[in-house]
Amino acid sequence: RVATPCQAILMQIGQAYPSKLIDAMGVAALQLANKGQNYSSNALLVLVSFLHKYPFQVLPNLSKYVDRILTCLAPSNPNLRRHALLPATSAFHELVKTFPMVSFHQQTQRFAVGSNDGPIVVYDLRTATKYRVLDGHTGKVDAISFSHNGEKLASYSGDDRLIKIWPLASGGLLSGYMILEVISYEIINRFTIFFIVFFSKKKVSPNFQKVHRFR
Repeated sequence: RVATPCQAILMQIGQAYPSKLIDAMGVAALQLANKGQNYSSNALLVLVSFLHKYPFQVLPNLSKYVDRILTCLAPSNPNLRRHALLPATSAFHELVKTFPMVSFHQQTQRFAVGSNDGPIVVYDLRTATKYRVLDGHTGKVDAISFSHNGEKLASYSGDDRLIKIWPLASGGLLSGYMILEVISYEIINRFTIFFIVFFSKKKVSPNFQKVHRFR
């Protein structure tokens, strides 16, 4: 564990410079061979603490945050993956609890993240790679959710006033750009967002309303 005074300083740095803290801890987490298990794991735990304490600082850097953690789970470095698995799991769990534009499907081990400019990235946590890039929204993605079997993903954007249902069939990364059977529904009322939440019957995080008030 990071000593409390040190962690407090890191949180202050992250509050002022969130992108730099995420980068620095991401690099530190990769130093397993040079610095040891505790050093590497503690860097990821700092990111978990930062997310828990300052979620709105993480929000604009969401894609970077996920990428830095996912890099530690690459199968090409099994030793790092083994030691990073527990803190990385904590980070992903915290992300799903905190942000409605993040979703995880346990059976398929797919992890999806909506962006501020439209695309949705679906990751395969087993390979630590991008499984799909779903490009269809023209504005910020506010919420996403997997179906029960993980074969579809629902997404909502208040900017373009659309709900989209994406089939997640097997195929290559770029096939996400070629989907022709995406179903779009124009909506009038923002409360239609609950369709996304209950698409998988997952509980609504207390931070759900905070994110939307922030927006």
